[in-house]
Amino acid sequence: MIPLDIHISKPQTLHAVAMTTAYQAVKNDDAAHLYDRVAVVRADHSLLETFWRDCCAIVGHILQEYCRQPATCPSPSASQDGDFHALLLMPENWDDTQSPSVVTSLQAFFVAYMVERWMALVWPEASTNHSVQAKAHQEQVRLCLEARQRKPRPHIHFSKVKNHEKENKDNNSHHPAVEAADDL
Repeated sequence: MIPLDIHISKPQTLHAVAMTTAYQAVKNDDAAHLYDRVAVVRADHSLLETFWRDCCAIVGHILQEYCRQPATCPSPSASQDGDFHALLLMPENWDDTQSPSVVTSLQAFFVAYMVERWMALVWPEASTNHSVQAKAHQEQVRLCLEARQRKPRPHIHFSKVKNHEKENKDNNSHHPAVEAADDL
């Protein structure tokens, strides 16, 4: 089994959510008014905490499918530091080059999901795009977790095969059944 250790930083995620919502507000025509509606401030911390826990539960459900041995693969948890941690045991044929992609896609999913939930409250028209992004990142995580390495194929030397085929032709031409068929 190949261990896959996943760590998503809560402070980094919340910062990315704040930056995304601020950018969303600034790029709109009515930036001054919209910034007050969309910007993430400390008063919204309890609401964002709810979104974080919901997202942890969703990701835990996704990752739980890939836990092969529950005793050695603890369920994903939000630890004392508030970060998301999970340890998965992937099959031996899993493409372990996908590890960074799994973590990056999960981080992007956390941000997109939380922004989508936030936008659904303060600016519903903008939430649809973030919902699509969250689903795309979720699917990317699944694809990365399902990636498997192919067994290497044996290398065939064609020059040897051609010589072998020539020998078989020569041997078949002297075979009595082949000579009888030629007489017909």
